Amino acid sequence: MQRVTELIQERFFTPIVSILISVLAAFCLFHYRMGALTWNHLFFSLVILVLFLAHRQSRQFLLLASPLILKDALYDSLRYVPFDWLTPIHIGDLYQLEQSLFGITCEGTPMLIHECLALKSHPFLDAVCGFSYHLLNPVVFLIFVILWRSRGEEMTGRYAVAFLVMNLMAFATYLLYPAAAPWYVTQYGFTQPVGPVMGHAAGLIQFDHLVGSDFSARLYSLNPVVFGAVPSMHAGFTMLGSLYAFRIGRPFGYCTAFYTLFMWYSALYLQHHYLIDIVWGVGYALITYALIEMWLKAPVSRVFQRLSLFLQDEETSPLPAAVYSTVNNDDESQVSKESLS
Repeated sequence: MQRVTELIQERFFTPIVSILISVLAAFCLFHYRMGALTWNHLFFSLVILVLFLAHRQSRQFLLLASPLILKDALYDSLRYVPFDWLTPIHIGDLYQLEQSLFGITCEGTPMLIHECLALKSHPFLDAVCGFSYHLLNPVVFLIFVILWRSRGEEMTGRYAVAFLVMNLMAFATYLLYPAAAPWYVTQYGFTQPVGPVMGHAAGLIQFDHLVGSDFSARLYSLNPVVFGAVPSMHAGFTMLGSLYAFRIGRPFGYCTAFYTLFMWYSALYLQHHYLIDIVWGVGYALITYALIEMWLKAPVSRVFQRLSLFLQDEETSPLPAAVYSTVNNDDESQVSKESLS
């Protein structure tokens, strides 16, 4: 029994586990002190800890996914940026820029693309656009997993780092160029907000009506960055994903590319983005891909290799096998004693 206790201590009370627990505790404490700690933060922390402790492969998966996890944590923390730091919001100037670059004539009237699409709404489009829009994060995760299983850890790590770098560029843009989405103009016109505004699901409301739920409305009401229309990360995520999907294989790449194009259409149809937002997001994806794959490919790979080796050095023998071995040895010793007596 003493040996089992020692094995548990070696497994679960290592310096790296202590560091991880401290980081997760600090993460939850930060949100608590900011007055916005939720069960989601606690569950998020628990999942990370369980994955780290569960198995060698789950630890390796967690290491590769750490840039994606960091992105989510940073994005959620943007809700604490004081509203005064974001004023003035770019509303009319962005609308006019979109009009000058991508203005069209629809049904004999000059208008923007998303305004024309709003005139041609249909329940079928509401359904498929809404469904594809909500699939964004699952698709990002799917590409990550398929890369990991088919192309190895180095490329998966580069994809994850590229994803993080692209988002960091977007976060900086949100703070330096806070911009209102098309739905804001529809709701409030070109009036500057006098305080924080709750996020709005816009065209996704029709999707909610079709499925008999308020999922989209509740989800977007919790949006930590309401004035983050530029750039469109729905466009950026899918563009970056497509670039790496073609590294997996052409069939998967073409399927992802089709989803990417439809995502761009959905962003316009659902009144969430202007076309310039989409172009901006695609540009960030292309820049990031070139940066990681052309100039930082070797450094990123070396960082993940060193972290992987560090985790391996911290590992001990798998707990279950060790425990069973110890129990069996104790049983054998007990049997030997009984036979001698």
